[in-house]
Amino acid sequence: MERRDFIKACSVGSAALASGCGSSVGFYQAVNVGDKLALDKSLFERADNIMVEYGDFPIGVFRLSDDEYAASLMSCTHQACMTVAKTDYYVCPCHGSRFSKQGELLKGPAKKGLKRFETSSDQRRVYIHV
Repeated sequence: MERRDFIKACSVGSAALASGCGSSVGFYQAVNVGDKLALDKSLFERADNIMVEYGDFPIGVFRLSDDEYAASLMSCTHQACMTVAKTDYYVCPCHGSRFSKQGELLKGPAKKGLKRFETSSDQRRVYIHV
């Protein structure tokens, strides 16, 4: 199994397990719109945060307010383990680094925050500028 397929399988499994534990993280595929990934805002009616397929690691997207979203690559900057989205932060299961909803470093051993993507939105969609 290739790394990408493994990560996707684990992410979907983790999302399913987490949903049984009271978390509402979901894994979704976005639509490419030029240099942006587009997500329907209705996804956030069912989830506090979502994961979007993107390269080797997903992008985590948190809704901060009705029209404000934060998107971060879910690859820990310490040793490139896939982070896990919790209710209001990311955590690296490999060594315990924590990151805010916006991807800012809260606790090491990582030395810097997650890679962040600019976001925008309209009435229907959230856009991740990649």
